[in-house]
Amino acid sequence: MKISGYKFGHPVFGLEDYYDFRPDINIEQKVENEDLVISSSRFDLGDNQKLRELIENEDAHIVTEVFCSYTMYRKSFNSKDGINVRIPLKNLKNRLEILYFIIANKDIEKYSNDAIKPSLRKQNFYIEKGDILGMLGEEIVTLDVSTSMDSIVKIRKSDNNETPTFYWNESSIIINLPNSSFTKLNKFKASLDYQKILVSSILQSALIHACYKLKIDGQYSEKNWHKALLINWQKYNKQSESPSEEEIPEFVEYMLKKPFRLLIDTIEEVDDKIRNTQA
Repeated sequence: MKISGYKFGHPVFGLEDYYDFRPDINIEQKVENEDLVISSSRFDLGDNQKLRELIENEDAHIVTEVFCSYTMYRKSFNSKDGINVRIPLKNLKNRLEILYFIIANKDIEKYSNDAIKPSLRKQNFYIEKGDILGMLGEEIVTLDVSTSMDSIVKIRKSDNNETPTFYWNESSIIINLPNSSFTKLNKFKASLDYQKILVSSILQSALIHACYKLKIDGQYSEKNWHKALLINWQKYNKQSESPSEEEIPEFVEYMLKKPFRLLIDTIEEVDDKIRNTQA
């Protein structure tokens, strides 16, 4: 995957020994809906009119190559108008190498480019399909693990369940609610009081179950919720790798900011509101 130090038999955009300018390209990565999204908010090849024409005429493509050494995922994505790549997170883990190229899409017998250094401008070069015409950069990306509650736990509707169930084999802990329960819950989602009760009951139960699973070697260690819980544990207690059974209740209390007390206080607040309304 490393391309620095390679020598080519033709000018390559982006190499200092051939060019005296750099592209103005801004590329961002973000996690969105269980996918890694790689996109360019700005894609400007500067004064390199030749490469612009090749891309517009589809004689060359912008190529994004992604390689994950942990999962051995490797794929190249072609584009003719900037960079826009979407990869399911389930295919990736930890560290990625990402390379950005401009690649010839056909043989070019007499390739020349006015943007190269003066000493090479009078020369013509033979380009084969698949040759690199531009090296737009390479970077290492480390996938961050979100430790927020809305990333660790998600609630979904399930038509098949008569009772709530938990599902552990996704990036987040999934709470499957029966259709009727999910519909009722949605009625209250705008109420801050009911949100507090939700935190202190449904989420608390899910996290307690999840913490017990931290002790199961290897079964869930690749899941983001598992990593996020361990990150939270290290913030809470740096003395051990994971909580013991006796430490789990207190640890969950810490993550949810004292949910039992929150439940009691919220019930009291709701009761006071009802009494004031009836008075």
